[in-house]
Amino acid sequence: MGQTDSLSQTATAPMPIRSILVVDDDLDTLTAMRRVLAHLGYVVAISTDGHDAIRKLTRDPADLIITDMLMPHGDGFELIIALHRNFPTLPVVAMSGGGHLGPEVYLGMARGFRIDGVLRKPVTRDELALAIKAIENRPSLGVPQAGA
Repeated sequence: MGQTDSLSQTATAPMPIRSILVVDDDLDTLTAMRRVLAHLGYVVAISTDGHDAIRKLTRDPADLIITDMLMPHGDGFELIIALHRNFPTLPVVAMSGGGHLGPEVYLGMARGFRIDGVLRKPVTRDELALAIKAIENRPSLGVPQAGA
């Protein structure tokens, strides 16, 4: 058969997550998550807002972003939009612990932004591990191939 002009996506093997960037304006949350994730074997970077997170990713890519949704400078919604634009294949997990409307409202809104998981704060070690493993075990879509 001849080559066609159509593009198709093929499933590829899951990609292991080795490095994680955690974004939250709460330093206690960042410290606790860094400790837990490092104990689970991940290389962990932290950032206190969405703008700083994009700068860090540009210099030092990560395999996964875990971001709080409500932050004073560059909130999670802005960050997710920037990630989709600049790092479209990077998995994102949104987390929230409250706000005026409650965590379920913010996490529900985040789901509309094509994210890969949600976590309600406070997050347990098991919840973190399960969210990451779910992403690691999910087949990823490969780059569209011409003529496939």
